[in-house]
Amino acid sequence: MIYYPISACINVFVSLLLGFFVLYKNSKAKLNKALFFFCMTIASWSIFYFIWQLESDESMALLWTRLLMVGAIWVPIAYFRVVAIFLNIEQQKKKFIIINYILCIIFTLLLFTPLMVENVEPAGGFPFWPSQALLTLHSCQCL
Repeated sequence: MIYYPISACINVFVSLLLGFFVLYKNSKAKLNKALFFFCMTIASWSIFYFIWQLESDESMALLWTRLLMVGAIWVPIAYFRVVAIFLNIEQQKKKFIIINYILCIIFTLLLFTPLMVENVEPAGGFPFWPSQALLTLHSCQCL
């Protein structure tokens, strides 16, 4: 199981290296700033994934799991913005981008409640896997 933390650690270093390299090349370009933010979201997810995989305490594993979700929440919109800038359609998609930024902020604020990650439990060979959140099907009694 050491593969998972090692791959996350490599991902952190590569994301940071790429992000800072792009920013170093042209820190004023909108595309470079967006790509830097995208790389930082990946690095954020990866660093907390790395720590979570090495954790031996359940309460700390829950904290690291919730923190890694911050990166997971922001990666899609950061990537979309990079693509929109690259394709020169950012102005056409501005409303979509703003709505998604607002949703990301809301989901980030909800991370430290049981609505996103309820707890961690052993699953799939992992000692601390995030259990289903309350917002999923397990609150639906109609099935």
